[in-house]
Amino acid sequence: MGYPISPYKKYVPSWLKVASLLLLIFLHSFVSGIGDITALPIAYLFGIEKPTAILFMQFSAIGTVAIYPIVYRFRSFFRRIHLLFIVLSLEIIISLSCAKTGNTTILLASGIFMGLLKIICTVEFISLLINEFPFMSNRPLFYGFYYCISKIFQEITIYINLYVIDKYDWTFIFVISAISASLCIIICALLFHKERMQRKVPLYQVDWISMFLVIILGMSLCYVFTMGLTKNWFNSKSISFSVLIFLASTSFFIYRQFKVKRPFWDLRVFKIYKQIPLGLILMVIMYFFYLTSTLFSQYVEYNFHGEYSYLRNIRLINVVSYCFSFPLAGILLYRGRSVRFILSVGFLCYAFSLFYLSYIVQTSLSFNNLIIPIFLQGVAFGFCLTTLSSFMASNISINQNKNRAMGSIMSRYIIASFVGYSLYSNWMFKETVRHHTYLAESLTYDNFSFMNELKKGTAGFISKGLDPQAAQNMALGTFEKRIDLQSMLISIKDIAFIEGILAVTIAIFILFIRLLEIHNQKNKYRIVPW
Repeated sequence: MGYPISPYKKYVPSWLKVASLLLLIFLHSFVSGIGDITALPIAYLFGIEKPTAILFMQFSAIGTVAIYPIVYRFRSFFRRIHLLFIVLSLEIIISLSCAKTGNTTILLASGIFMGLLKIICTVEFISLLINEFPFMSNRPLFYGFYYCISKIFQEITIYINLYVIDKYDWTFIFVISAISASLCIIICALLFHKERMQRKVPLYQVDWISMFLVIILGMSLCYVFTMGLTKNWFNSKSISFSVLIFLASTSFFIYRQFKVKRPFWDLRVFKIYKQIPLGLILMVIMYFFYLTSTLFSQYVEYNFHGEYSYLRNIRLINVVSYCFSFPLAGILLYRGRSVRFILSVGFLCYAFSLFYLSYIVQTSLSFNNLIIPIFLQGVAFGFCLTTLSSFMASNISINQNKNRAMGSIMSRYIIASFVGYSLYSNWMFKETVRHHTYLAESLTYDNFSFMNELKKGTAGFISKGLDPQAAQNMALGTFEKRIDLQSMLISIKDIAFIEGILAVTIAIFILFIRLLEIHNQKNKYRIVPW
């Protein structure tokens, strides 16, 4: 007797399979520890510094990368429904613990455990999605439509979480997380059978040492690039020590992959397939431009009142852009359109978005003026991510597909994310300090305009009952805040303009890379097996 080809019970109709699957993906998007957007508001409530909050927030990505190669082993060891029950139950426990705890370390550290767990359910849902939509066996169509679904649900989740934090209490997002995981368990119990779907594979063959090495090298790298500016880089013993840990753990990890019988991550994939190194380099570059979205968030945070409402509006703009860009890119690639052209258009969208932001940024800007550049950012991300993912997955054998995927998530979630955060935080800091110094030096008592405004400000505070000295100090404090804002705005303007030039340069350069034109999409196997 063979294994069943579907985890659904026999009586479940097709329409219910599709509806339940989309509902599972949507509900599971609410299951999280500290997220990309919610980390900072929660951290501020506890008085945690921004770099520390970012550090713990990024630990979630480390958990995702570290567990990914083992996910397939878990899927073979456990019965499918039992694996989902275990993972979802652990997510409920972590969510409720976060909602009840007052310990900030436990709260922020929950991210790495959620990262470990969420990728298991994500792989399961991708497998179901491909089974219900056979056209998604094609790589471009898969990435175009799966990313469209997952990214839209992610943006909606962030929108709702920001609303909950703004209007209610931050603990509610973890209550919602627990409820969502509970609903997922109920759906799985009602629709999935308990039969084994493939031969049981033992867990003792897993290279646990390599998994822990990935966690160590990921956490040390994250600490260096996230806390480097705060710790004054190599003047800090902790930064130097973290660099040594990263180098040692990385060297041991690479050495081990070539020595063990079953590599955790078979690095030979880089030598076998020439598109893998090129794809990873372009993926990292793409993510650097994706992180320019922080310029928009920072501008909204500093320049608009009602921070949460404006940050939520950014999510809605992203939803619209993702609905358009991801499916379009997938369909164009499926029809054999030029990979170089589509990818070049993506980077040009980044360029136009950044040039537009650089041109319009000012203190009196309306949020409506940001719709076009934010929309272009979303279109660029959809085009670039779909194209590069499809390119890297072309003509990969079934045995090496897991290693290809490991490289993709490692380049995005670890290398590009950590280095990109450090790049923009340092760049923004230095530019702001430079412009602040220049503006402050120009405000002297010989400056007629400055003295005129200072007198007006002082007179205004005197009219409110302050003595002349206190009134002048308050007026000077107001000028200091205005200098801070102007310095930040000029820095955003300069960075956006330079990044726009780089995006145009890369878009042109891509047109000359012939290796990108791989159109053999005849991979017969499922990208995620049963």
